[in-house]
Amino acid sequence: YDFPSWTDSYKGIYQGQAQKWILLRYKGADARADFEKRRDKEFSDFKWEEIDFVLGQIVPFKQKVYEKMLAFFAPLIK
Repeated sequence: YDFPSWTDSYKGIYQGQAQKWILLRYKGADARADFEKRRDKEFSDFKWEEIDFVLGQIVPFKQKVYEKMLAFFAPLIK
């Protein structure tokens, strides 16, 4: 995605992101996702959500990217 024009503070510093998406099926127990064991942890928590809920949480200028990604993966999600 590209940053929208109203984000002037980012101009010249950042130009959005190129993203690569990977779909994985997790078969383990939720309790095994222990983020406290990582010294360089990027996430502090996680939760499972329905796809429609997730789309409603994305900032508007990123929604088209997420919609395309979810449409691509939809046939694989059960």
